Amino acid sequence: MNRMLALLGVAAIVALCGLSPAGAAVLAPGTGPVAPDVFGTGPTGDVLAVSGTPFATPGGDTGTLLTAVVRDTPNGTLDFLYQWTAAAGNQDNFIATSAISFDSFDTDVGYLSAGASLSAALVSAGFTTPNGGIPTDVQRSLSGNTVDWFFPGTAFLPGATGAILMVKTSAFFFEAGVAGIQDGTTANVPAFSPAVPEPISLLVWLGIGGVGLVARSWAGRKR
Repeated sequence: MNRMLALLGVAAIVALCGLSPAGAAVLAPGTGPVAPDVFGTGPTGDVLAVSGTPFATPGGDTGTLLTAVVRDTPNGTLDFLYQWTAAAGNQDNFIATSAISFDSFDTDVGYLSAGASLSAALVSAGFTTPNGGIPTDVQRSLSGNTVDWFFPGTAFLPGATGAILMVKTSAFFFEAGVAGIQDGTTANVPAFSPAVPEPISLLVWLGIGGVGLVARSWAGRKR
């Protein structure tokens, strides 16, 4: 019996990892640099987690990272949001940022347009209209683990609040993760990342409503 439960759990994990985020232009491992997707609407589902963390790079530049996890609607997969703010007294521009641990999950990588609508929950969390920091390119590492956004020379100046960066994923679960910001040196900042659950935990989740989410995801993928 235990072996059967474990096999069912593994099979469910494989199925979940094969799903794609709704409406996705998937950025496959080893792809890029390419132009980022520009999302005209922010995610409207439940905000599952929010974190605001100050940071300092080894080069002495400082700022804040605001990051959140949102349950996408209607398919139930997770979107990961990042908004960086550079302190006005910084000496250097930010040139790139990265988010880590996307592994085997599908990803659609880009940013919200300056006029994109934001849910009340995201506004309440602190996300705001940017005044700089618009990326021109994105890429995904060969392993699929890391996604990057790149900013041209003066795109992310001191004092700017950057665009809301977003990774739409095929994940249903998340855990603690890391994001990085570069000014010629790199600061690693606590964030969130997709997670593969333990088989037994997954079976419990499927039993309390996860099956419906998976079914809607597959239906959306076939359309």
